[in-house]
Amino acid sequence: MEFDGSILTKCTGDEKVAEKAEPKLQQMTLHCQQCNTVLGDSHGVCGEIKCMDSIMCLKVNNDVVISDAKELRHKGEMANCIYSSLKCRSCGSAVGKVIHSAPPHLAMVRSIFLLNKANISCYILNSSSMVAASSLSFDKKDLRDIINEVKQQFEEKLDQMTRVKNGLADRSVNTKPDKRLTRNKHAHFLPLECIVSTQSKIRRVFTIVRRKAIIKIVGDHLSFNQLTDQLANCCSSL
Repeated sequence: MEFDGSILTKCTGDEKVAEKAEPKLQQMTLHCQQCNTVLGDSHGVCGEIKCMDSIMCLKVNNDVVISDAKELRHKGEMANCIYSSLKCRSCGSAVGKVIHSAPPHLAMVRSIFLLNKANISCYILNSSSMVAASSLSFDKKDLRDIINEVKQQFEEKLDQMTRVKNGLADRSVNTKPDKRLTRNKHAHFLPLECIVSTQSKIRRVFTIVRRKAIIKIVGDHLSFNQLTDQLANCCSSL
């Protein structure tokens, strides 16, 4: 895959971009420094190994070719390592290596694509700038730290859920069935106080109506129909 360099904002001050470029925040693509062919992106980066000045990638694209020949290094940081070279498919230049067998101190980088920072350029998507990989840091948080953080968050959530559960259990134990509740014909629960209050109001209404009716009967000698009308008027006025 060829990269169109004409759309790039050429960056002459790599130091300024390096100050802003953080692997966690910046999305980028990795390019062959010789021909700008895209070799991978930041989603495949899993860190860097500083002793070898290399970017660690879990995956790269098909433009990275793994050499069939396997080599054995006798000196340096890769002493006693068996590895294959990585080359750019477009221009054939060496861009890194992949280790097949290594001593214990390099066991973590076995089968990982190691791209040499000196041979890689990075296109920062946010700033549309091409910078040298050597000006950036690709350090990733240690896996143990990530696991510990997730474990701590999980324990906090578990404690919170336990407190809620215990609170609900305490309420269910301490709360007895409320005998003051009864059910009406609509299957809704009504507090007993409401029913008692309503009954008291009804009794007061009939008491007042009865008193008024007696007064009317005694004072005005009302007929039965007149008494009925008076009772209806009294009830409607309450």
